[in-house]
Amino acid sequence: MLNTHAMSTRGQGGHFDGRPAELLLRLGSDSTGRRGQAGELLAEAVALLKASETQLRPRLAVMYRCGLSVEALELVREGWAVLAFDETPTPAPQTALLTLDSADIEDAVLPTADLIYTAASLPFRPYEDFAALWARIVRALQPGGWFVGYLLGDRDSWADDPDATTLAHDQVLRLLNGFRIEALREREKDISSSAGWIHSHTLSVIARRGRRGID
Repeated sequence: MLNTHAMSTRGQGGHFDGRPAELLLRLGSDSTGRRGQAGELLAEAVALLKASETQLRPRLAVMYRCGLSVEALELVREGWAVLAFDETPTPAPQTALLTLDSADIEDAVLPTADLIYTAASLPFRPYEDFAALWARIVRALQPGGWFVGYLLGDRDSWADDPDATTLAHDQVLRLLNGFRIEALREREKDISSSAGWIHSHTLSVIARRGRRGID
C-alpha cells in the first residue's frame, strides 16, 4: 500500500500551498527555477533524449507548476514547444513556442507530449488525486515519451503530512511499470530548515514510456 492520506492538497480557491517550492529549495533550486539539483535533472533528461532521438520533428514539453522558469526558456531555445501550467503564470516573452496556462492540470485537456516535467509538484496531493493525475500523465505521453520529476520517499519528514503521497522505492518501481527507467536516484539526509532539522527522502525520476520494439 502507498503511504496516503485522505485530505486534499488544495486550499481555498483550488490553489496549492508552497510546499513544492520548499522542496525545490531542498533540491537546490528556488521557486523561480534557478538551476540546482532540480534543474539539472531536466537537463540530464534532455541530453538523454537528444542522444536517443531519431526524428527532427518539433517536440512538445508539458511542464507543471514551472511557469516562466529557466528550464522552460532553455527548452524553447532548444526548439521545443512548451506548454507550462502554473496557477499564477508570469507574463511571457513573445514566442510561438511558449504557452503559459493558469488552468489546473487536473482539469485541463493535456495534449500528446514528448516530455512531461512535474518538478517537485506531484507528491503534494492525497493518493486519489495523485493516482488520477499520474494516469493522465501516462495517457498524455507519446509512446516513447519521457517523464521527469521528483517524488517523496516514505521516510521523509512530510510522510505524516495529511496532504501528501509518499512512496517507498519498490512502490516507485511499480508506479513506473510500463516505463523504461533511464535514471532513478534515491537521496536521504537530514537537513536544516526554517522549521528546524528535518529528514529529506526524495526520489528523482527520468523514465521513458514503453513502446513496441524498444522495451
